[in-house]
Amino acid sequence: MFLTLSANTQRAALEQAIGSFGGAAPEACVLTKVDEAATLGGALSALLHSRMPLAFTTDGQKVPEDLHLAHANTLVSRAALDADTMGERLSDEYLALSLGAAGSHASI
Repeated sequence: MFLTLSANTQRAALEQAIGSFGGAAPEACVLTKVDEAATLGGALSALLHSRMPLAFTTDGQKVPEDLHLAHANTLVSRAALDADTMGERLSDEYLALSLGAAGSHASI
């Protein structure tokens, strides 16, 4: 069973949802609405904090065409680009420390 979460939801709400469904023991997560999220940092942080594996992402309304395997390098690159676009310059060291576990959660 996969837990479906929306990428455009605030981190605290995502963490609450993950905690609420923890008893159901989902194997992994599907992160939807990636194309609608202003940033991915909150969603990725919530998943990493909860150690919830990320299996798939969606970026449109056509299923299965818009359902994609989650790739850590793509997601981290997008999160870094989002931060840069918003004027936040993140060092390589910071990204390595904060998102370093992404490879163990997403399919590579």
